[in-house]
This record gives sequence, C-alpha cells and structure tokens, in this order.
Amino acid sequence: MGDMPTVENGTVDVKMVQKEVIAIVSDVLGVDENTIQLNQSLVKDLSADSLDVTELIISIEEHFNVSVTISDKELAEIDTVQDLVNFVVLALKNK
Repeated sequence: MGDMPTVENGTVDVKMVQKEVIAIVSDVLGVDENTIQLNQSLVKDLSADSLDVTELIISIEEHFNVSVTISDKELAEIDTVQDLVNFVVLALKNK
C-alpha cells in the first residue's frame, strides 16, 4: 500500500484515504478493488458479514495507525465503503 495520508491544518487527503480503504476492503473481502465503488453496501453488495466488518475495522486501525473505540450502534451504522472512509477520516482528525 502507498504513502500514509497526512493531516495538515486539520485536513485529511480524502482521495488517498479512499484508495487505501478500497485496497483494504479488497484484501479482507477478496473482491477485485477495481470493481469496488464507494456507494456499495459492504453487506448487500460485497457480501460481508458482521465478522468481516469487524475485521475491516481492525485492518483499518492497523493500517492507518489509529485506535478507535466503536460502539455496536456505530458499527451497525457502517454500511457502505464510503462509511468506512468517513470513519478513517474522523479517526485521523482525532488522532
């Protein structure tokens, strides 16, 4: 994977985060990253189950070197690839 996105003046390189999150989703779910769209549902479109979503969160935390406490309610609200991107951006801003 490429360079780490940096936070400068509170701004995160969202395009880089999107690219890295798609690569992680591809790796964890075994889906070709060229077919992954930001608006796709992890469960409905990419066939992830709750364990896959948890594994995605763990992989994202390790990759982006962030540690986030996430409630079951918040975890349930992560539906799309874009939701994962938003999760990372927020985690990086709060790092």
